[in-house]
Amino acid sequence: MPRSSPLPAALTRAPFLVRDALALGVSRDVLAGARFRRPFQGVRVPAQLPDSLQVRCQAAALLLPGAAFSHRTAASLHGLPLPGTGRGAPDTPAPVHVTMAPSSPRRARRHPVGVVCHVARLEADESERRGDGLRITTATRTWADLAGALDLVDLVAVADAALRRDLASVEQLAGIVASWSGRSGAKLLHRALPLVEPLTDSPMETRLRLLLVLAGLPRPVAGRDVVLYGGWIARPDLSYPDLKIAIEYDGDHHRVDRQQWRNDIGRRRGLEEAGWLVLVFTADDVLQRPQETVRQVRAALRSRRAAA
Repeated sequence: MPRSSPLPAALTRAPFLVRDALALGVSRDVLAGARFRRPFQGVRVPAQLPDSLQVRCQAAALLLPGAAFSHRTAASLHGLPLPGTGRGAPDTPAPVHVTMAPSSPRRARRHPVGVVCHVARLEADESERRGDGLRITTATRTWADLAGALDLVDLVAVADAALRRDLASVEQLAGIVASWSGRSGAKLLHRALPLVEPLTDSPMETRLRLLLVLAGLPRPVAGRDVVLYGGWIARPDLSYPDLKIAIEYDGDHHRVDRQQWRNDIGRRRGLEEAGWLVLVFTADDVLQRPQETVRQVRAALRSRRAAA
C-alpha cells in the first residue's frame, strides 16, 4: 500500500494489532511510519490519538484478553493519588500493571515489555468495566494491591481519596482488610484502616493529619463545622473543637485564587473573633519542616489546656 494511500477507518480511531492491519492490506513500511506509535510489540496506535494512560491501556488490552488493569495503573485510572516512581527518564512511560487469574493459560500471561503482569485471583466484585471498555480493579481492591508497594502515609492518602470520591466505603475497606490475611501488605492494611478519614479534602491534608497523629498528638477532627449562636462560621480542615484550635492546610490555589484568599481571611477572622486559635500550614511545613509543624501544634495544645 503506498504511503499516501488512505488507511482503513478502523485503523485511525483506536489502537490495533499489527496482524489485523496486515490482513487489511496495510504494508509493514506504512506501519513503521510516522502515522503510528508503537507502545508495545505487535500493536500500533494512530499518531493523532493522545499518548495517555488510557490509550496505552487500550493498546495493552489487545495483547492481554481477560486481564484487569490493576495496582498503580488502576489507581491512576481511578484518579487516586500516587507518589512518583522516581525511576527512569522523565519521558519514559510508567509500566502498565495488569492482573491475570492463576487459571489463565500460560501463553495468555505472556506480556510485552512495558507491562507488569501480576497473577492473582480476583473476586467477581473486585473488578469493573469502564465506559471505554477497559476492565480495571475496583478502588477497594486497588488499595489492597498497593499495600505491598506504598508506605503507610501514601496508603492512607489513597484510601482517603477513594472515600472522598465515593469510589469505596469504610465498610468495603474493612472487608478487604479482613480477607487479606497472609498476602503482601496485610499488616500495613491493618495499620492503615483506623487512620482513614472520609472527610479529608486532599492528599496533603491527609499527610498533615498523619504527621500529627504519628508524632503522638491527639487525632484532630476533620471537616467539622464551627457554629456559634446558630450561625455557621467555618469548617476547618482539622480541629480540636474542645480546645478551639483550628488547623488549616493552604495549597497553592489558596494563594493564587484571589476570591479563595479573601474567603479564607474572612473565615479565619470569624474563628478568631469566636475565641479560636488558627494555625495555617503549607506544603513546605508538612514536607520540609515536619518537626517544626508538630512543635507548633503541640505548643498550641499545651497552651490551650493550661488556660482551660
